[in-house]
Amino acid sequence: MLRTTSLLAALGLMLALPRLAAADGAPVAAPPSASETAGAAGTENVAAAPSFLGRFKPTVDLRARAEFGDQDTRDESMSWTVRGRFGLQAQISEEWTSFAEIEHTRTPDRQSYQAGSVHGLGQNKVVIADPESFELNQLWLAYTGNGLAAKAGIQRVIIDNARFVGNVGWRQNEQTYDGVTLAYSGIEKVELKYGYLYNVRRIFGTERKRAPAQKDYDSRSHYVTASYAPSPALKLTGYGFLLDLENAAGATDSNDTLGASLTGVVPTGPAQLSYRLEYAMQRDAADNPRDYRADYLHAYTNAKLEKFDFGVGYEVLGAGDGVGFNTPLATLHAFNGFADTFLVTPNIGLRDFYVEVGTSALPFGFTARAIYHDFKAEDDGTDLGYEIDFVVAKPLPWNMKSLLKAAFYEAEEGNFLDTQRLTFQVEYTY
Repeated sequence: MLRTTSLLAALGLMLALPRLAAADGAPVAAPPSASETAGAAGTENVAAAPSFLGRFKPTVDLRARAEFGDQDTRDESMSWTVRGRFGLQAQISEEWTSFAEIEHTRTPDRQSYQAGSVHGLGQNKVVIADPESFELNQLWLAYTGNGLAAKAGIQRVIIDNARFVGNVGWRQNEQTYDGVTLAYSGIEKVELKYGYLYNVRRIFGTERKRAPAQKDYDSRSHYVTASYAPSPALKLTGYGFLLDLENAAGATDSNDTLGASLTGVVPTGPAQLSYRLEYAMQRDAADNPRDYRADYLHAYTNAKLEKFDFGVGYEVLGAGDGVGFNTPLATLHAFNGFADTFLVTPNIGLRDFYVEVGTSALPFGFTARAIYHDFKAEDDGTDLGYEIDFVVAKPLPWNMKSLLKAAFYEAEEGNFLDTQRLTFQVEYTY
């Protein structure tokens, strides 16, 4: 009953936003006419139908990576991996598209690092979650027309900033989903999204996982988002993530989350100010044996001036009855430090105060960013340590790019370990 109420509340918000747009004087856009889609001059701008071979587009994504990990009480890990994705997109008609993609990750030394619970085990090495794998990464059929985008099959799903649903793009093996997703933008200033996810193909690959918690999820999950953006300076988004997840470890990751965010970009003289304000509340759901309630808060602002930007943020993941706010489908590496210490919210919650500075003013096309995190427990303010992260990137010729990333976490209290990670990678896309 509570899950049904949560879903109805989220759907109600979707239905309310178009009325909000109309109340604000925003007209409801009609579907484009045939002449509009063909061009203002009738048929003179209509491109000739592509040939049979012209309907197919191959895609390639290659990434070579070296990653080093060092952690107190564990032995050092050094992984050398190469990940390849090879796909083929077919333009069936103007509205219909299909896509298939395989993904293959290889390493010359399976014992030089602990790849989750897949290989390199029994040596007490630092975990680097890039196991060898070969899998079907995507296979979908999509329709686009009249403001509607619909997709069915195995697909990449990234919702907003990936805090709740993402593809975990940092790791070599991507997280993809079996499901149906819908996005509708046929109402001016409004965007509506819905998805049903019935399987989650996680980052731990296709080989046998010894840890039950790292196995793929059987899922009967829904998400709903509704956005209203009257101007670039203001975008209101409401969302509901109703996760019914289960694997060999049980259903402890099942939860319902309802929340809202305000985002925008505001010109302020020579600078550009962006911001994010967000609040969400979460409770256990489905067959989760843990009974809890927890809140989430995120405030962030960034000022960009020419080739420099400065940001400050405060993120709070609460805890209730010894269970932390949980986002099992998120791209977790993007939050709370690149050392990956807090992929799971502690049972005492987490406060993350962070500042960052970035620049594109370096010579030879380099860009750089530095981030400082100060971590504390949400419930009593216990010092959980700090982290300093660095990222340097440079585009290369022939559709290539390089990246160097470093993370240094220093623990204070609790069951956390000093951790250092260093990664260098080169990627090619076609």
